[in-house]
Amino acid sequence: MKLITVELQNFRQYRKKQEIKFSTDSTKNFTAIEGPNGAGKSTLLAAICWCLYGEETETSSKYENDNKVGLVNEQLLKELPIGEPTIVRVKVTLGDNSP
Repeated sequence: MKLITVELQNFRQYRKKQEIKFSTDSTKNFTAIEGPNGAGKSTLLAAICWCLYGEETETSSKYENDNKVGLVNEQLLKELPIGEPTIVRVKVTLGDNSP
């Protein structure tokens, strides 16, 4: 079973809908995630854990609070009118070479 895609919507640094595609090639079956501090590498791991297990990794504990507002993209939260709902979503697609 391979990780094929992770789709994030308004999850922390990932504003709006973002999709990350992982390699499923049988000879080039490695995907590297790299970037500067704060780019979202650990957030990607936290999102996958949240989607699959309903809880985040220990490295993401600094964002936690009683009502889990820490999951929502901060900029989006600042721009939302008071009382307006928004969507925070993580979708993980698994499979062999296709979903």
